[in-house]
Order: sequence, then structure tokens, then C-alpha cells
Amino acid sequence: MKYNEKELAALACEGGSDKEGLLYKKGGQKGQGYQPRWFRLKGNLLFYFKANEKGVMTSSEPQGALVLEGCRVEKFVHHARKHCFSVGFEDDDASRVYYLSGQNDEEVVSWMDAIKKASYEYMRSCLYELQHKIMTMTGEDPLAAIQDDFKPEFSPKIKRAVARTMQRNSALVANSAFSSQDGVPTIELSVACLSLPKTASGQDPSTFVITSTRRTPSAAWMVHSRTEIIEDAISPEFFASISLVVGFNVSLTTRMKFAVFDVKDRDADKPLFLGDAECEVRDLVSVNSSDGLVRLELRKEGCAHSQGSIVIAAYQTEASSRKHSATPFEIRGDSLIPVMDNITCAKYRLPTRSKETLKVVEELGEGLLALQVPLAFLKMLSAVEQQRTADLYEVGELNVHWENARQELLRNHFLTLGQCQGAISDLQQKVSCFKSSTAKRDRTVEYMATNLHIQRMKVIRGTRTPEIAYQCVTFGAPASHCQGFRQGGLKRMLADLRSSPSFVAGRDSPAMAVNEILGKVEDIKKSISEMNIQIYSSAANYATASISSAATQISTKVQTLMQICQREPVKSSFSGFKSALNRGGSVREDAPSASQQSDWVWNGSEYVQISSTWNLETTLEKLVAQLAKLVQVVDGVSARLQEDAIPHSSSIWHQTPSGLPIDSSPRSIRLSSFKKQVVSRVSSVLQNTSQVACWTERLIPVVRRITRTVNGLCQMVTQSLRFHLLELDAAVPSSQLQSVKLRKDIVVSQALTALVTAFHCMLSSKVQSNVFCHQLTEVGFLAYFECLLNTQGNEKAMLEDMYVAVQEMGNVSLKLVAAHSEDDHLVISGSRTAIVVELPVSRFIFEMLPMPLQWGGLISVIPVLLTQAVIPQQLQDVTAFGSSPLQDEINTEGLAVLLQYFEDYRRALGGTSAQVSLEISALAELIGRLQASYQTQKSKNVDFFTKAQQVCRWMNGARLTSCKSAKDRTAMAVTYEMCMILGNEYDLLPGIFQQALNAVRSRGTRLENCFKNLGVRKYKFTSLQLKCAPKQYIPPERTYGKAKD
Repeated sequence: MKYNEKELAALACEGGSDKEGLLYKKGGQKGQGYQPRWFRLKGNLLFYFKANEKGVMTSSEPQGALVLEGCRVEKFVHHARKHCFSVGFEDDDASRVYYLSGQNDEEVVSWMDAIKKASYEYMRSCLYELQHKIMTMTGEDPLAAIQDDFKPEFSPKIKRAVARTMQRNSALVANSAFSSQDGVPTIELSVACLSLPKTASGQDPSTFVITSTRRTPSAAWMVHSRTEIIEDAISPEFFASISLVVGFNVSLTTRMKFAVFDVKDRDADKPLFLGDAECEVRDLVSVNSSDGLVRLELRKEGCAHSQGSIVIAAYQTEASSRKHSATPFEIRGDSLIPVMDNITCAKYRLPTRSKETLKVVEELGEGLLALQVPLAFLKMLSAVEQQRTADLYEVGELNVHWENARQELLRNHFLTLGQCQGAISDLQQKVSCFKSSTAKRDRTVEYMATNLHIQRMKVIRGTRTPEIAYQCVTFGAPASHCQGFRQGGLKRMLADLRSSPSFVAGRDSPAMAVNEILGKVEDIKKSISEMNIQIYSSAANYATASISSAATQISTKVQTLMQICQREPVKSSFSGFKSALNRGGSVREDAPSASQQSDWVWNGSEYVQISSTWNLETTLEKLVAQLAKLVQVVDGVSARLQEDAIPHSSSIWHQTPSGLPIDSSPRSIRLSSFKKQVVSRVSSVLQNTSQVACWTERLIPVVRRITRTVNGLCQMVTQSLRFHLLELDAAVPSSQLQSVKLRKDIVVSQALTALVTAFHCMLSSKVQSNVFCHQLTEVGFLAYFECLLNTQGNEKAMLEDMYVAVQEMGNVSLKLVAAHSEDDHLVISGSRTAIVVELPVSRFIFEMLPMPLQWGGLISVIPVLLTQAVIPQQLQDVTAFGSSPLQDEINTEGLAVLLQYFEDYRRALGGTSAQVSLEISALAELIGRLQASYQTQKSKNVDFFTKAQQVCRWMNGARLTSCKSAKDRTAMAVTYEMCMILGNEYDLLPGIFQQALNAVRSRGTRLENCFKNLGVRKYKFTSLQLKCAPKQYIPPERTYGKAKD
């Protein structure tokens, strides 16, 4: 644009502004970094001046200015800077993007909002809204009296910028959740053409239709939407429907133009214009024809002969009149915490054999849990690392060798803890829940799942039937892109660490068994402590039955503890622990201080220093003797009570205190005898409560002594087992150990995010099913992961990462808790080998759950991973493309898990109803066909995936699909699955399957996902890649490649 520099500089320096402040601007030359600049916003002009780091302007004149018309303001992720956003401009022949950054996210949001609202186009759209509201209230156009002479005139460039922005706003509303809000009338249009002219070479045209709108005769036409391309048809019927939201830039008087284009000539620079037709929106709503269709003749300037006609069917709907199932996308207060945002929508009308029109609504939304789950998972990891550090300190004093090993492990744990805290800090600064495919190597978001979305298809048949929803979670394959793949993936790295600790050795590792024993010992110690409190309280209140119960439980717990001490790995850990101590034993009568408690233990009669002289058998014998002493005390008290109130007899009171010689009887027999005698004598003695005081004075010290001995034994067991964990950890090189642990934490966080999102969606749609709820409690939650990665190059390592991540989902348990508000967040607790996810649900949903789940029961997760390399990612992959041993191993294992789940499913649900029994019989047959399909063809077997998807849906499982970035191959997989569901279950007309598939791929939500990630509405396939792809995964012409959108 032309301007006077002096006047513009004077305007910039005048007092007053809409907003100003310090921002950092990236230099225009390659390699230049971000420099501080003072920005000043005045109207639709954004000036910037040179400034220093303190925010002080160093020049009196502006260094530059931006005219904020036709601009696009977006956030973006920079590998080295935080709080970045961009201001982009697009002209007809050029484009320019300015990259800026602020001090914090609040400042960035404020600047972005101010820039968006500064343009004329924004004010114009606000004017349109006010105009429409006044017209609705008064019936008159408030701007009609304004003479054309007084209406502002803008340059063609400004008009084009306004048109582009209004087009984006219109498309956003037409393809968003706004169109499904209650009470908002929506007009849905289906379009077909009749008798279009053939091409110059006599061939049938390949056509599409562009719809445009215009509010007033003087306004410019704004492109609203376009249909898919129908190949080789003179009378094409388009399946992608057009949505008009009445009240947002559309009224009944709005004019619409339908322009038809032919793209048969692929070498032409632009599509060939065939003709257009115009009408008003009210002409589409109030149709007088018998069949309810509007027919318009296509006209082309300068063409005398007929160009055919266009036929339009209009459907006026209102969201509040539609019955629908409970979903996390539409219900807020009455259902679940929302898990989906930024919803993109596409609608289709498809013919069926029954002559009913099938309405299909495709939705794609970002998963809101993409940020919550990693944060909660990292907090759990931080707690685990802190506890492990404390455990290492509590092992006590060790010799030089093991002390050095402990210090090395402590450094590693502190390093991991620092990494977790740093990752938490980075994620807490992030505003958006979306991680694009271009941010895979961004370390600040490496724990987040890449391109996580919920793909949902709603199918509505007729006007009175409820909609049926099918859902699938799509996300980039969980992998550690920041660490790279030179050493392979996790599966290969773990194969080199078979003797490593729990987090690398799997579910059956020695370390996991040690952790289970530690948990049991801690429970025993806690239970005995609780029983002591119960005895003290009951003695004071003369509660005979309560004391008897507590004594019984103490005996039982002590017996269990002694059995644990005789088992492996406890027995062997004692010897290893004692050999690591380099001190002789000493004795003390007084209790050690808090700082010395890890080095001293009560052995039954005195405090001894933990050393190589400590003896387990001696401690156990003393514990048995103390239990005998407990019986003796009760005997003495009972004898005194009998003299006053109870006749003498040859009952148990006259037996020896223990009933068996202590030195000769087996320990298990003696404990059983003590247990019976304690219960019997305590019950008998306390029948007479008049002399309880003397009994209490003698009994309580004995109970305390037993408790102290048990605590000492538990301390020794705990320290020995913790030392055993130290041995296991020290057996692996620390650098290798640290790398594997970090990598595994990253991929588990990504897979866990997708898993929780999928469960949340499934629960919302299936909670009213008794079969599903019974299945959760009896069998567990089935999660079917479908992978489209190749088995060459980096993708092989990614597949190895994903394999381990999915396996680890078997260590996850889900717990449902009642949410008090929408602000409640999920909580993750446990450890790396036993993850518990507490998921908040509304009271409405919580009360529908089975009682075991309401009481806090855990839902187990059964993960299944199946993989097929269907499209090579790189040119060098083409020659070696196909099946591989890794793929066969994963699929064989996945099928085995799926078959076992089916057996459990049949066993738990087979007799619930006749309908379920019939479904299980059909399911068994389908699983047989699935196994046969895999054996028949192991490479590029799309039918294998299709049958596995059917099996998963029949058993109420969650569907999750992944490729490298969840864009291109994932798009082909989920769109094919959607159309297969429509073809198999809704009786589509024969011959239209491929046309429906092309419509979904060319005008559906998956292309919008490509645009969101890369800025281009194209699938990133090459012609050579597609030559190796199965025909089911080949996108329509003109929807792939590297050309401009």
C-alpha cells in the first residue's frame, strides 16, 4: 500500500494507543535471533520501535509498521523460546510471517486478542452481527438508509483480505460444534447436478461445487464451502453436505451462489468453470415442489447452450429436537468432565437400499487430557523418585563398595527427579492441550501425546431413531523422538538389560516381587499397630469381644510375617545385607535417636546394632517366647479370677502356659496353639470385669513388647529388601539405566494419555449398558491399539517403543471417583509397575456404576497391539517393504491376548442373556476368521485390521490408531473403517462405497487435521509410496502431494 512515511511516523509517535508493550521479534534475515522491540497498537496499525532488554525505546521513530488486515494470528512452538506467536499475511503472489514472543502466556494471549480485534474485517463482522440482530427484532435493515456515497470504499487488496478472513470465519462456524448447540437452527444442504456438459474431448467431467454467500447486493461474495470431487459423471450426486447456521453471517435474505467446476484436465492451471446459479436462503427453506427439491439452471456468461442444472435438498434441523446418547462432547454438568475441544465437523447424506437417507456427522476434536495426564504422571514419578531416595538412605550404614554404589544411584534418582520437576514446570506453562506433529522433538512437550484427537462418527437413520456413535482415538505412535533412534527402540534396549530392576525387567521381575513383599510387610506392621490401639481402648472400656478379636488378628499377622521371613527372596536378602555391613554388633538398652533408627533394631529383648552378627532365628525364637509370655500373663490373671468367682476344674486353665514344649515343638504348631490359647483365655478372663485393672497392668506391657519385636523384625526385613533392590539397580551401568528409564517414562506417558482418553469416551457412551459395566468389573477394559508403522529405519525403533509402551498399559488400573466440579482433575498414584488412575466422573454417571466400582474397585486394563506396514514412509523402504519378524512377533502376541480376553469374556458374560449368548457365538466365528485372515496374508493385510476392529467393537473395547504422526496413514485407516461400518451395518447402496470414501477423505475432518499440523490440506504421500499401498488406503486424486493447498 502507498503511504507517507513522515505522516505515518508522526501518527506512531502521537500520544495514546490501544495497546503497547515490550515483545521480542525475530529478524527477517536467515540466522537472526529474537530482538527486543517496543510495539504500539493504534487502530489497525501495529508499529514497532527499537528497544533494549529493560523495555526502554532506543529510537524515536518506528522501525516498521504492520497493517492488520487479512492477517492470521496463531501460537507456535519454538525449540528454544517460550511464549511465541506469529502474525501472518497472505497476498495473491506472496506471503510473510512475523514471529514474536512475550514474557508469559497471559501477555501473549492479550496481544493476540488485541491484534485479532484491531482489523476492519473484525469490526465489519461485528457490524453484520448487530445488523442481523436489529433486523430480527424490527424487521428492517438499519443500514438501508445509508446512501452508497457515504459507504466506505476499500482497495481490492483490502477487500480480498476481508473476504479471506470472512471465509475462514464462516468455514469455522460451519465446521464447528457451534452448529450443534441447543436451540440454534441449522440448514443443511445436499447438492446434485444434472446433465452437465461433456469435456472438449467428449469425456464425462470430474466436478465439484463451491458455495458462496453475500449478505447485501453491494457486498463481495464470500466462499462458504465446497463439495468433494466426483470423477467421470455428468449427473454427480455429492455426499458432503453444506451447513448454514442461521444467525451467524447468514439470514433468510442472504443470497447463495452455487458454482460448478470441472477438473478433468489435470494439466490446467485452474479448474474449468462450467456455470453457476443463485438463490436466497429462504428459497431453499420454503420449497413449493412436490419432491421438496430446488432446481436451478446453471448459467455461464457468453454461453448460449444449456450447462445443465443443479438440484438442492434443504433440511432444517434444531439440535434440541434430536435424541442423542450421552457423550462427553455435548453433556457437561450431567455427565463427564469434558475431554474434547476445538471440534471440527463434517456432514454427509448417503443413500441406502431401503431408500432412507443416512445422515452421517463426522467430528474430530482435540483431547483435553493431553496435558492433564502427563502432568499427573510426572507428579507420580516425582513421588516415586523421592520415596526411592528415602529408601536408599534408610538402608543404613554400608561398607565402602556398597556406599559408593548407593551414592551413584542417589545421583541418578536426583537427576530423574530434576528432569520430572523441569518437565512439570514446562507443561504448566503451556496453554494449549494440542501438540502438533512438528513438535515431536520439542523437549518441553515430550511427555505429551502427539496430535491426539478423538475421531467420532454419528450415524442417524430416519427422524425418530437415536444417533449411534462410533469413536476412535488417534495419536502419534508413542516414541522418544528427542532421544533419537540410533540405538534402536525400547524393545531392543530392554533385551540388553534382562537382569535389570523392575522398570526394565517386566511384570515377573525379582524387583517387582520384592516390592510386593515390602507392601505386605508394611501392611502387617500397620495392622498390628491398629490392633494395639484397639486392645488399649477395649481394655479401658471392658470390651471383651473386641480384645479377643484384636488378639486373634495379632497372632495371625505375626504368623504371616514369620512365614514371609522364611521365603525367598527375603531369606537370601538377609545374607546379602549382612555381608554389606562392615561393623560388629553392639547392644544398648535405651531407644536410639531418630537419626540412628536405621542402624539399630529391637531383637526381642534389647536394641542391637544391625551388623553381620544379627541373627534371624534368634529374633524369631524371642518372638515366639513373647507370645508364650502373653499366654502366661493371661493364665495368671485368670487363676486369680477363678479363686474368687470361677470353680476349679481340669479345663485349659490347668494346662502348661504354652501347651507344648517351646524348644521341641515346630514353630507353626506352637503359633497355632498360642493363638487358640490367647483367644480362649482372654475371652474367659474378661467375663468378670471387676478385677480388670490388675489384668490390664500386666497384659499391656507384654503386648507392647511383642509390637516392638515385630517392628524390629519388619525393619530388618525392609532394610534387607531395600538393599536387595540396591543390588539389582547397581548391576546395570548407570548411564544405560538412566537412558532407558527416561525413554520408557516418555513413551508410557504418551500411551497412558491416549488410553485414559479412550476409556473416558467409552464410559460416556456405554455406561448405561449392563453388559459393559459387568464386563469392567469381571473381565477388565479392552484397549485395542492399531499401529501402521513400518519395520525399517527409524520407524522400526518407533514400533519397538510403542510395543513396550502398550505392554506397560497392562500395569494400569482405573478407578472412578465422584467429581465435585468440572475443575476436578484426575490423579495418578502408585509406581512404574502399578499405576492407578483416579478418574473423576459426575454424580450422574457415578451412581449408574456397579456397586463394586462405586466402592473403589479397580478396573484392570488389557492392552492389545496389532500392526501392519501398509505404506512405506521413505523411498529406500519400498524395496524391503512388507512383513518382518518383529511385526509377526507383535501380531502373534496380540492375537493371543485378544483370544484370552475373549475366553474370559465368554466365561463371565456367556449366561447373562440369550442375546449375549448369540453374540458370543457369532463373535467366536469372527475370531476364527480373524486368525485365518492373518495366516493367509501377513503383509499389507487390511482385512486383518477390519476383522480385528469388528471383534473389538463387539467386545466393547476402545479403539486407538497410530502411525508416525497420526496424520496421513492414520487418516486412511480411520476413514476406511468409518465407511466399512456404514457399508456393513447400514446397507448403503451398492456401488457408492468408493464415492463415500472419497468424500470423507477429500472433504472430511482428516484434511483439516493435516492443515492444523502442517498448514497444508494435503496428505503427505508421494506417487511412489502409493504404488506400494493397498488400494483401500489410496486417497483421492488431488488430495495428496507437496503442492500448495
